[in-house]
Amino acid sequence: FSCRAELDLRPHGLGLFENSSAPRELRTFSLSPDPPRLAAPRLLEVGSERPVSCALDGLFPASEARVYLALGDQNLSPDVTLEGDAFVATATATASAEQEGARQLVCNVTLGGENRETRENVTIYSFPAPLLTLSEPSVSEGQMVTVTCAAGAQALVTLEGVPAAVPGQPAQLKLNATENDDRRSFFCDATLDVDGETLIKNRSAELRVLYAPRLDDSDCPRSWTWPEGPEQTLRCEARGNPEPSVHCARSDGGAVLALGLLGPVTRALSAANDQGEADLWDNPSWTSWPPCEPLQSCFPDGPRFEEPSCPSNWTWVEGSGRLFSCEVDGKPQPSVKCVGSGGATEGVLLPLAPPDPSPRAPRIPRVLAPGIYVCNATNRHGSVAKTVVVSAESPPEMDESTCPSHQTWLEGAEASALACAARGRPSPGVRCSREGIPWPEQQRVSREDAGTYHCVATNAHGTDSRTVTVGVEYRPVVAELAASPPGGVRPGGNFTLTCRAEAWPPAQISWRAPPGALNIGLSSNNSTLSVAGAMGSHGGEYECAATNAHGRHARRITVRVA
Repeated sequence: FSCRAELDLRPHGLGLFENSSAPRELRTFSLSPDPPRLAAPRLLEVGSERPVSCALDGLFPASEARVYLALGDQNLSPDVTLEGDAFVATATATASAEQEGARQLVCNVTLGGENRETRENVTIYSFPAPLLTLSEPSVSEGQMVTVTCAAGAQALVTLEGVPAAVPGQPAQLKLNATENDDRRSFFCDATLDVDGETLIKNRSAELRVLYAPRLDDSDCPRSWTWPEGPEQTLRCEARGNPEPSVHCARSDGGAVLALGLLGPVTRALSAANDQGEADLWDNPSWTSWPPCEPLQSCFPDGPRFEEPSCPSNWTWVEGSGRLFSCEVDGKPQPSVKCVGSGGATEGVLLPLAPPDPSPRAPRIPRVLAPGIYVCNATNRHGSVAKTVVVSAESPPEMDESTCPSHQTWLEGAEASALACAARGRPSPGVRCSREGIPWPEQQRVSREDAGTYHCVATNAHGTDSRTVTVGVEYRPVVAELAASPPGGVRPGGNFTLTCRAEAWPPAQISWRAPPGALNIGLSSNNSTLSVAGAMGSHGGEYECAATNAHGRHARRITVRVA
């Protein structure tokens, strides 16, 4: 805009004078009253990068909007994309160790001297993966191995299903390495609670156990009976780490017999690796060992654990009446003892099921501590050990503390499920119904929700149930306020006001009368106000109020005395 002025003095013999002001520009802006929309993660790990964005529409001119996007004191220098009267600002938020803790992500938009701002809380946390270490990744059979799982100061670690005592403390497992532990994987989990969310990271490691060769009847039978005449193929395999080589030769030191090829029958076997040597001598040609069933009864041997008869992982179910069964091969029959190793089970004896039912069977425990146990089997030929991980589970159990039999709701409140939970492992699911009808999807509590509900808790080990009575309380409402006689009363006459309220718990009734109104009578529960011999001062507005723990409601009525 500019202003132009003229002064015409030509009628007076002078000229036309003109002048103009400097131009002034009027600028108009439009900025939406709504705050910007922020999209960002609620949690951000130290060292990680996550995209964040800020958007706003209803801007004019959008190209002149200035956007400030920052995480704490860190300016994120966003890239801004315009589309009509809207923009989207995007940036990458990088969390550093110095920012650890609660921070605010700020988006500020300025246009035409006004600004709009949005702030969101972002928690920056540090949670390195757990450290899982083996004292020796490769050991010889019979050596002790220590497995350690550690994480940050606030993280709770779990090693092989057994948690550490407190967050920040490492979990440790010690075992006597056996053949069965070769290629065994150990698993370490770390959990960290951050701003109401549980984060999990894990790590695994494998143990290699070096052990001397094993020749047994399953892979290399001691006794063969072959008919005279045709050649036969000898098959003999050995277990061991490193993998053994198997050498077969005649017992008299004669020719070597090639494995897997046709050849003579009589043999002496030896298997070797760098951990040792094993021998198995056969009988002369075309003969077999004397009849002997089972074979182990003929040849004394040391204790041996087998996974099916003494499992490495066992789950005890409370109330099941079961004991841990650990049967060991060996001649004579080995004795077995399982003792807790570390944590809450340290030194605790694990009751074992007897091989045969007997009246002297161990007492079945009511509570059994889960954890790591080391089972030792011993006879006069030696001793072997095995690590057993015991976990405890239980059927569902509900009582007054977890599922109160009487519960109270408030009419109009946001509807939620019954406060009913159950103890048990695995964690039971709880379903509640009313007369067989499942819990309805609804927004608000109504008086019709009062009644009796049946709640059932279920997990893999059984069910438990509770009957719950639900009462619905509600705010007071003065449903009726009436005068008798209606319409008014003459001086000296009598009148009565009746107030009826609906409420639960029952409401307390109170009255407010006109100033100067005297000699007013009330009933025992204050529901009725009476006046005998009305005067002019009794005329006016009366208020009845009903009050309970959930609120107050009042109504007014006017009485005329004339």
